[in-house]
Amino acid sequence: MSSFPASIARVPNLLLSQLQLSNIQRTNVGLFDVQTELSTGRAINRPSDDVVRSATISILDERLERAQQRLGNLDTADRQLTLLDQALGEANDLILQAKNLASEQSNFGVSAEERASQSIVVDSLIRQLFNLVNRDSVNGFIFGGATPGGTPLAEFGEGVLFTGEPGALLTDLGVADTVPVTLERDDSVGGLVERYLGLVEIAPPLTADTRLDDLNGAGRQGVQRGELLLSVNGNAAARVNLSDADTIGDVADLIERAIRDQGAELGVAVLGPNGVAFDADGFTIDVAGGGTIDISDLNGAFVARDLGLAGEPSFTFDPATSEGLGVEPRLTMLSPLGDLGGPLGQLRITNAGRTAVVDLSGAQSVQDVRNALRATDLGVDLEIDPDTRTLVLVNEFAGASDQALSVEEVPGGLQTAARLGIRTLDLSTPISRFNNGQGLEVIGEQPDPITGLPAPQFSRDVTFTLGDGFEIGIDLRDDDLVTVRSLLEAINTQANEALTAAGRPTTDFVAGIDADGPNGLVFTQDPALGGSLSAVRENNSPAFEGLGLDAATYDAATGALRTPDTARVRVTNVFTYLYDLKRGLEANDTSGIALAAVGLEEQIDQIAQERALVGGLARQTQAGRRL
Repeated sequence: MSSFPASIARVPNLLLSQLQLSNIQRTNVGLFDVQTELSTGRAINRPSDDVVRSATISILDERLERAQQRLGNLDTADRQLTLLDQALGEANDLILQAKNLASEQSNFGVSAEERASQSIVVDSLIRQLFNLVNRDSVNGFIFGGATPGGTPLAEFGEGVLFTGEPGALLTDLGVADTVPVTLERDDSVGGLVERYLGLVEIAPPLTADTRLDDLNGAGRQGVQRGELLLSVNGNAAARVNLSDADTIGDVADLIERAIRDQGAELGVAVLGPNGVAFDADGFTIDVAGGGTIDISDLNGAFVARDLGLAGEPSFTFDPATSEGLGVEPRLTMLSPLGDLGGPLGQLRITNAGRTAVVDLSGAQSVQDVRNALRATDLGVDLEIDPDTRTLVLVNEFAGASDQALSVEEVPGGLQTAARLGIRTLDLSTPISRFNNGQGLEVIGEQPDPITGLPAPQFSRDVTFTLGDGFEIGIDLRDDDLVTVRSLLEAINTQANEALTAAGRPTTDFVAGIDADGPNGLVFTQDPALGGSLSAVRENNSPAFEGLGLDAATYDAATGALRTPDTARVRVTNVFTYLYDLKRGLEANDTSGIALAAVGLEEQIDQIAQERALVGGLARQTQAGRRL
């Protein structure tokens, strides 16, 4: 019953009835809550029942839901990795079958007709492997890399083209959160792309729009944002806050404003007409008269040091010292190409048996170059090396050896490919890139088999015969096989010695490359000598084929013996060796068949490693399920 204090003499009947009704309602609500708890078996049915305990329950529910989701992800990952293991096992069986076929067909006594018929079997194996790599699953294509929603392989000419993106698909697996559920593009069935690291470092110039995040900084640790100290004419230093600066232009504006403000307070004009600006390398400060500007860091900060405005030893900006330290802008897709020795022109790309001339005269940035290369639709892409400021050619096409990627100059093209560093055969090209990355093998110094004494005639790799019959023997050594330049210097040195000893001019024979034309080594004789310049193998040296002399052609008008590009960029994976095997069988090429067999053997080892990796990932997911 409701009651009132004795001090309240009179209570309205309406108030008394409302108080009694409220009490009855509270009692009914309490009974309802008890009935709800009994029927649901839960002490809390809504957050308002108990705010503190409800918050705890919501956190626990979230953890339980996350755990359930991760268990589901672990189950999915386990199934996906099982599919990967099965697919790799099937690929291994197909490649083993092809390798055994190559071993059988490389034997002597097998007829050309039989080998041609076996090429049909290899074509079937290629088709089966193509379908295997394009196999779909619940999570998409298992060999699709980071984009498993689309087919990873497409037929392209006489080969295949990888259409996926780099990386692999990852999912939230808790303790096993680093487990990919698709194979990365570069690990898929032996690797499906090949990269060619450029030969020229491209230093993009600083502009007002260059982002601070795109700078290596004077200390090569990036650029830290924050405050720095600035002092004009040795007076008390003021703080300059660069936390909100995003570009080089922002920093220049903030520092110039701070200098002018301090100068105004001191009643001096310390900045010259150029103020705070920047050149290709770093910041510049134009100090007028006898003024000085000191910039330093707060304790524990490196803002000024990273921006090249301070260093060890310390320095002061004055009329004689206007330049800061270099901040080294990184090369990005949006970077301007900068000073490459003038405007760009044209270059020629050959890949997958197709050729396109690319006009880069209008390219202003790296992205423009990339777009132009991709527009050729030849399976060529462009990346930037993360460790250097060089371009990287990416070949996404896998086919026979004669369909590899070659980038060369065109006459009048302003040596565009070489200036960008992407010409596949240039003077700076490492010899290690010859012959699909196998380099160049020479026989080296060989003794006389009878006397055991040094015998130059047994150490020669190649002999060139001029049009009038004069012979020039070339003995290459490992020290000569560094770059194309060192190779040519060794050949020219030996040729000059032979010509001089015979009393002939050294212009009778010159080895080089065509600086403004197609790729390949060019061996030139004086056209006045008459007959053709030729080359023959000596002492069964592999350098003859390694230099491309077995496929060289002679131009009588110029007296030039030209080899093909032996430094072409070729994807080396299962498909390329299968296409090589098919070509070898069709052409009755015993040597080509044997080389394909060696390559397939390497791919069997590669797939075994990939299966071991997938097995390890599967055990990791199974361990996550038990936790």
